[in-house]
Amino acid sequence: MTTIAIIAHTPIASALLAGVQHVYPAAEQVFIFDILPDDEPDAMVTKVLEQLKDSAPEQVLIFTDLIGATPSNIGVRVAQSLNAAHIKTELLTGTNICMLLSAVRYRDMPIEQLQDKVIEAGKRGMQSIDCDGGDACL
Repeated sequence: MTTIAIIAHTPIASALLAGVQHVYPAAEQVFIFDILPDDEPDAMVTKVLEQLKDSAPEQVLIFTDLIGATPSNIGVRVAQSLNAAHIKTELLTGTNICMLLSAVRYRDMPIEQLQDKVIEAGKRGMQSIDCDGGDACL
């Protein structure tokens, strides 16, 4: 089973987990890390690694909110460290709830296939809805 880590600006990680638990109340092995503006990145990398390694993961899928921002940079370092420890790890940015729901639902897939499925779910979750003022909106 894939361990899931959400590393995002506070309170985004907690909010995303709440959304996942709304649909999958018994979701296991989902770790959240809300990053505060004054959090020290080195300390957060250590904290994330300790919590994830304590769960003895087979593979890890890390989600972050904004590419290039502090949570994403922390995620990159965590992923590199886990991969160096021979724990298959992938990092996805631009996270939306559709991606996380897909990750939880299909978490028994090999990580390469899971990553593709999650990215596709994220894309499908982004739609432009035509609401031209009429009765029907779709």
